[in-house]
Amino acid sequence: MKKPFLYFSIVLVLAALAFYLYRHNQKSATFSSKAFAIEDTASITKVFLADKKGNKVTLTRQKAGQWMVNNKFAIRNDAINMLLKTIKLVEIKNAVAKTAHNNIVKDMAARAVKMEIYTNDAEEPELVYYIGGPNQTTSGSFMLMQGTETPYVCHIPGFEGYLSTRFMVKEKEWRNTEIFNFTTISEIKSVSVQYPKRPASSFELTVNSTNSFTVRSLQTGKEIPNLDTSAVKDYLIGWKFVNFEAFENVPKAEKDSLLALGCEYIFTMKKSDSSSKTISAFLKRPSTFAPQYNNRPAMQDLDRMYGQLPGETDWVIIQFFVFDKLMIGIDDFRKGPKPMRNS
Repeated sequence: MKKPFLYFSIVLVLAALAFYLYRHNQKSATFSSKAFAIEDTASITKVFLADKKGNKVTLTRQKAGQWMVNNKFAIRNDAINMLLKTIKLVEIKNAVAKTAHNNIVKDMAARAVKMEIYTNDAEEPELVYYIGGPNQTTSGSFMLMQGTETPYVCHIPGFEGYLSTRFMVKEKEWRNTEIFNFTTISEIKSVSVQYPKRPASSFELTVNSTNSFTVRSLQTGKEIPNLDTSAVKDYLIGWKFVNFEAFENVPKAEKDSLLALGCEYIFTMKKSDSSSKTISAFLKRPSTFAPQYNNRPAMQDLDRMYGQLPGETDWVIIQFFVFDKLMIGIDDFRKGPKPMRNS
């Protein structure tokens, strides 16, 4: 009677051990080096990103190939291309050391970004994992597959640095920074620049055809004679790829003060498809580290301005380097010698 009982006990113990090992391996799975990657990024149709603070974004690929954030705004090409490249190339570098395991898991539980990757318009994600901060040498980022307990240091071979900053969770960080752009001149109906404090210089340039243009004063409504067509075409090129630098949460007191003073410039582009974009530019106070001239601090930021876009709560930062070429006067379009610039 003792032997059957002994055999039964051994079988029971082995079964319990097998179950434990199975469960342990499920949570401490060993993955291939490309477990966190999706090779065919063209199949990715949606990415969801969220952090522990309630920030979240849904990035979706449209039929035309354009990506949208939260189904509201076009996404910066550089940002989505960087994310897709990271998803394609990311590899496991090594598992975390046992001595550091608990601290890393604790830190990821508080600060990690969750990412769900959907392919081919599927309702269920193909991959779900968490992205933590950099490792001690900043040569990779901690990543943890959903349903497991073992984080890994992941990296992109050949790239020195960590990857965490590529997984952004705020809508504004993804938004396209484009203000004005066009492919061919025929897309433009008109462009205008208003100088509220120097109205005599304000103008509107109308595109009648590829080689026919009209420039009129916004103060008097009169067209200027002797139009320099070459100067007009050169000027219009400056309206290509006009972007803002970043969103800026300008303090209300400063914003109210600037609105009371009034903007310096108003730039508008109207297109033949009836769309229109406008941005108003305000002078910006110099930063703490602004250069001095004749041992006196500059009265304004000489590199950047604030921009106000219609319908936006936050303002944006725009660069003189980008907008200087748009800030000419109406007399610059006349044939003959051009007046001295004084924008």
